[in-house]
Amino acid sequence: MKTNKTVIIVVFLIFSIMIGLILKVQYNKSKSPILFGVHDKSNTFDEVDFVDIRHGFMAWDTDPANDSVKLIEKLGERTSKIMITVEPWPEFDRSENIFQDIVEGYYDYNISAICKQVELSEVPVILRWGHEVDLYKSSRYPWALNRPSEYIKAFRYWVQTCKSLTNNAQFVWSPAGIEGMEDFYPGDEYVDIVGLSVFAYPEYEKFEFGKC
Repeated sequence: MKTNKTVIIVVFLIFSIMIGLILKVQYNKSKSPILFGVHDKSNTFDEVDFVDIRHGFMAWDTDPANDSVKLIEKLGERTSKIMITVEPWPEFDRSENIFQDIVEGYYDYNISAICKQVELSEVPVILRWGHEVDLYKSSRYPWALNRPSEYIKAFRYWVQTCKSLTNNAQFVWSPAGIEGMEDFYPGDEYVDIVGLSVFAYPEYEKFEFGKC
């Protein structure tokens, strides 16, 4: 029995090494290496060195110039790349006009205030704008209006305007992943990265499914 266990362990180790080598080769062949990013309001990951991207939210309806400076400085001092979710909150009582207002230039200051600071950033910036637009049934966001063509025009306007001010940004189209989300896709020319929202609530999952 002792010999058999030794043989099994040796075989298992050899098999594990082979799998590891295969995965390593496949990883090295990948054009897009896997990056680890965090949205870390509690600063739990401040002292770790394996975080590739640090993420933060900002609303563009408050003080976009000052807010973007502070956020870029805060996130950029601890990593080589940052991601900012720009929430295009409309002015009071203008929710229904948000997409039209954007393409007509009503929010040009908000866009330029953010993108000018992105250009000044010492690290590359990923910009995630108008996220989870496909959650229109939940009324979670005023830009989730179930108007795909209008949203696409606004997204393209955002990207074009921002690109005229900076070469230091990549642009994320980030739906929630609801069926039909593809209707809101702005097109390859305007999207560098596609992101999907995946949420977990352990207590609910344990109650509903018995595990998480």
